[in-house]
Amino acid sequence: MFIIIVVALLFGIWRYRSAKYFMWVAITFVWMFVSTLLLNGGGTLEDPSGDGFITHQVRVAANDGPMMGLFAIFIVVFLWGGIIYFLNRARKAGKALQAANEAALDHPDYVEQEDADTGRKLLETVGLLLAAAAWFYFNFTALMSARNAPATVASAPTAQAPAQPTIEQEVMGVAAEINAGTPRQLDADTVLERATASGRTLTYHHKLKGRATDREELRSFILRTVVPKVCTGELRPSMKQHGVSYAYSYTASDLDEPVAITVDEKMCEGLEP
Repeated sequence: MFIIIVVALLFGIWRYRSAKYFMWVAITFVWMFVSTLLLNGGGTLEDPSGDGFITHQVRVAANDGPMMGLFAIFIVVFLWGGIIYFLNRARKAGKALQAANEAALDHPDYVEQEDADTGRKLLETVGLLLAAAAWFYFNFTALMSARNAPATVASAPTAQAPAQPTIEQEVMGVAAEINAGTPRQLDADTVLERATASGRTLTYHHKLKGRATDREELRSFILRTVVPKVCTGELRPSMKQHGVSYAYSYTASDLDEPVAITVDEKMCEGLEP
């Protein structure tokens, strides 16, 4: 997409020499940079380093499921819609300046404005193309270095043991195992729809049949029935030893948003006499 900015700047040098035109080109560049920073989609749940901030949050919430495909369509429409809009504003700004200059020719007090000569335009063009070539060179070099690094490491003999998965990765793995068997009917009124992982928190998403009637009653029910079982069950060691927490989210047809309780070691300690 950097080529788009280069082409737009070339138009500015040779045709639309207007401060407003270059302002809109600069806004387009900022839009592309910020959108990439927030919406880049090159990561995974296990290795989110290639994701933008918003993309990573959506990936975690969707557990890298089919919703990511819809989000990718949104990114394309959002990103390119902004680029087209801003560049169109730049074109209109350049056209407006041209129209104003043409109208001024017929004015009796018109004084011809000095335009940049061809030599200056050529010098600016060469400078722009050299800067663009340097940018492409350094980015291409960095990309090739990144691609070659794994092969170099793999070819070197090593006696190190395989890296152990982090707690966060283990929580993601548990969520994936649960989702392999969902949705699952837990009882006559409750369905476990899915599980998601965020850091060291594993969230169980439940759907209640019928109506929940009252949010506070549902919250009280979770605190009375679910929390004590978690704190006295097989999940307690992971909370105590590794700082894992378990969130239980319930929704129903009459609830605008889920009711959720997060159980951690501190909560369990508060229940002990």
